[in-house]
Order: sequence, then structure tokens, then C-alpha cells
Amino acid sequence: SAIYLVGVLTFGVGLVPDFVPMPHAAEYWIGTVSFLFGSIFFTIGGLAECIENRVFSTWNLTTGWVGAALNFLGGVGFLVGAVLGFWPALSFYSCFAYGVGSLIFVAGSGSMIVMWKDEQFGLTFLAVLNHLGGPNRRPIVMPDGGKPEDQKTLSLRGACFIMIFCLAGALSTYDCLIVLGSRGWNADPLRVVGQAFNALLPFTFAHMMLALNAGVFRTPRMAPFHQLYVACRWIALLMAANSCQRIGHALVGAAAGLPLGPCGPLGAA
Repeated sequence: SAIYLVGVLTFGVGLVPDFVPMPHAAEYWIGTVSFLFGSIFFTIGGLAECIENRVFSTWNLTTGWVGAALNFLGGVGFLVGAVLGFWPALSFYSCFAYGVGSLIFVAGSGSMIVMWKDEQFGLTFLAVLNHLGGPNRRPIVMPDGGKPEDQKTLSLRGACFIMIFCLAGALSTYDCLIVLGSRGWNADPLRVVGQAFNALLPFTFAHMMLALNAGVFRTPRMAPFHQLYVACRWIALLMAANSCQRIGHALVGAAAGLPLGPCGPLGAA
């Protein structure tokens, strides 16, 4: 995980030219070199996970095995994109490789959420912790006057909504950054800040739900808490859909050459 942190920080350096004006040559080299080293760290992190989960020496298709393999392949996708990025003529293929790597990383992250559901808190980083507990690798509890049994944990539906909360938070972050990077700061900065705040609300809501699910991993049965809990799940889904359509609207407008305003693409003059 430390390698991934270093990779994220290194990769983030390549985004500095998007916010700080600088000569084109400096922008090119800072971006390409930072993306390359960040991708190398991602690949090394995935390789370490594969070694920890014995991906190269066994064919044991456990969740940890699959997650480690996916994280390694995601890092390779980023590395290919970073290498292709040195040639501006191959920018499309570079972005395509980044996109494929991102999708693979999403699948790898999903596998770790499933491991969290199964109380395998070693995830793909420390496989030995995933072999503790009962027959299903879950913590053992001793009911009063009963025999030991596996502790009940997050359901499959709950794990799916955890992924939806993460998706809502990520899309909200993209939406907020698009608004902050739009034109309109000089004309109406308060409107830009207000729209950015609104775009970030799903991020806040999603993380509150993630914090709640850390302790409440079963849907409450008592009214009205059951209805409120289920309603929050559907609200998160609607927020994710709304952020997605806003991002899509901004991308379509950018492809058409329209400048971005605080609420999306500005109409043609």
C-alpha cells in the first residue's frame, strides 16, 4: 500500500501543468516522466501483491488471488499508457491504455470490497490474515449456550452498494473539478464556488454512508430506520447517475469545442 501511495503522489505531479502555466517543453516532460514513474510504482505494487498471493506459482482462484492479478494488470495498463505518452502522435492509444488500466483497477478494487465483506482484512496486501477465523474465514463468535459459529458480516447486496457509494464519490469529485476548472471565475466567482459545492455534495453523502456501513453492515429491520436506510441507498444511486450525466454533458460540449461554464458547456455565441 505504501508503494501505491508513492505512485499516486508521483502520478499527481504530472497534473501540476494543468493548474500552473509553464512552457510547453516543461509541461511535456513533467507530465510524461511523472506518469511513467507513477505507473512503474503501480506495477511494482501489483507485482508485490501477486507475490504475496502466489499468483505466479499457483492457480488458486480465491478473491485475493484474482484481486492481486487484476491490480497488477491495471498497473501494466497504466505503464503502457505512460510509455505511449512520450509520442504525441500516439496520444489516443495512450489514453485508451489508461482507460483499460483504470477499468481493471476498478475490478480489482471491487474484489477487495468483497474481501472486506468476508472479513478478510488482509485484502490483497497481507494474505496470511485472510486465513484466520472459521471455516468461511470469518471471525468466530460464541453465542450464549451455543456452539461457535461464523460472525454475520456484510451481505452481497451491501457490498454492491459499497461499490455504488465509491462510484458516486468518484463521479462527484470529477464533476467538482470540472466546475472548478471552468470559465467564469472572473465574472462570477461566487457562482462557481456554489456550483462546485453542489457538485461535491454526493461525495460527502457517499462517504457518510461508507462510514455508516463500517459499523452497520446489515439493513435495520425496525421502522422507520429500515426505510431511511434503503432510501439512502437509492439516493446515492441517483446522485451517481446525475453526476455521470453532468460529466458526460461537459465532455460532449468540450468535444464540440464549447468553453466550459460553471454549470457545463456554454452555448455557442
